Amino acid sequence: ELVLFEMVNKMTARLTSTGATSGTSTVKPIKSAAITTYKTVEQYLDQSSPELKELFAELSDFCQSLGDDVSLKTGKNQFLFKRYSNFVCAEIHPRDHELVIYLRIDPSSIEIEKGFTRDMRGTGHWGTGDLEVRIRERKQLEAAKPLIQASYNNS
Repeated sequence: ELVLFEMVNKMTARLTSTGATSGTSTVKPIKSAAITTYKTVEQYLDQSSPELKELFAELSDFCQSLGDDVSLKTGKNQFLFKRYSNFVCAEIHPRDHELVIYLRIDPSSIEIEKGFTRDMRGTGHWGTGDLEVRIRERKQLEAAKPLIQASYNNS
């Protein structure tokens, strides 16, 4: 208890020695931490190039054509194509001009191609699934369609 009073007395003595008068203080208030806001996936899509928007539209059309039971849900960080569970989680990366999708496929069941597919087991990420696929052009989307179909079948 005595230590606490000594600390208060020292602080009061410092304030008065710096020229502060009673009722005023030269101690600056602590600024609150800035609140960081992040863009939504819809905002990223809006600022994307027309080519990337068209690529996403083709991905969306393909996913929804897989069955009447497919629904599209917009999350904060990605678009979610869902059957019983998510089978495609799609992120939009306008700066890199690419779509990044996560699929429910065992990465050990396919051959990983550097720059196209990636094993995400043990790596933290927003999407559902263990396989990441990066799509920058229509040719890569065509190559990803059998993987998307397999993910649909797994959901």
